Formats: sequence, C-alpha cells, structure tokens
Amino acid sequence: MHLIVVRRDTTGFQHLHPTQRRDGAWSIPVTLRDAGAYRVLADFSVDGTPHTLAGDVAVDGSARSQALPAPVRAVDVDGLRVSRTDGAAKAGAESELAFTVTRGGAPVAVQDYLGAKGHLVALRQGDLAFLHVHPDENRLKFMATFPTAGRYRLFLQFKTGDGRLHTAAFTEDVSR
Repeated sequence: MHLIVVRRDTTGFQHLHPTQRRDGAWSIPVTLRDAGAYRVLADFSVDGTPHTLAGDVAVDGSARSQALPAPVRAVDVDGLRVSRTDGAAKAGAESELAFTVTRGGAPVAVQDYLGAKGHLVALRQGDLAFLHVHPDENRLKFMATFPTAGRYRLFLQFKTGDGRLHTAAFTEDVSR
C-alpha cells in the first residue's frame, strides 16, 4: 500500500508505506508540520485490481497557502541535478515523462526503489486528482495519461547508490 499525504497547496508531500497489523488494519505514524487542509490518498490493489481511497484532514492553525511554482526543466535536490528530457504532456493521451539525474554534470545511476527505478506521483492543482506511475525497466522514463488539461505537481522519487531516497518536484502544464 502507498499512502500519499499532501497539503492542498501541494506542499508537505509525503509518500509512505503503512504496515498491516494482525487485525487487518493498516497503520503508519504521520507528522503534519504545517497548519492547513491535507489530502490523504491510499493507493493499493486487491486481486490485481487497483484502488484509490481519498479523504481530507485539517490541521488547526494559521495556514498560508503557497502558489504552485512555475514549470522548469531542471531542479536541484540533495546535490543532484534532476532534468526533464521529454516533451509537453497532453490530456487524454499517453505522455512520456523522462528524467535524468546528474552530479557535477556526470550521470548518476539510480537504484531500485520498491521494485522500480522510481515512482512518480502527479497531483492536479485544485482537486488533487491523483496519478501514480512506475517507469520502464531501466531508466526514469514514465508513461502517463493525464485525465484533463490543467496544472499538475509531479513528485519524482528515486534512490541513488548510497541508498538515499530523493524527491524532485516539478510543475507540469498539461495541454489539451
């Protein structure tokens, strides 16, 4: 099971993996550091059929929403440069989302993380409609079908040889 927790302005993203208790319930501790409204999504399969359950959680206090960052082709995270190497995504059509990871201009190999070279979570601005996709077998190349045009926040997660998990966030304007 994947548990995605994100504040409605797409800050505070967490991708967690609950464990199942003997009584059949799934649990994991979650820390919500900032006040505001959060979306919680449970992504799982039963007998090979995917399911997503979602709900909202509110954290009391004064919340200041942040605007979605403008789309960029590369971001720096944990001393790494993560770059987009694909074209523009289109709604209703399968779109390629491809990434490279470098350090000081040299390619960095990614290791398997939960059985894949990476995980990509896409959340649509506003209602936080959800996509969770895995890449092809050997690199960070994902095929995704965005349901509608709009602005999405992409969260790419991958591991490097030192065993560290990295999260790179991108904004994607999906056209018609």
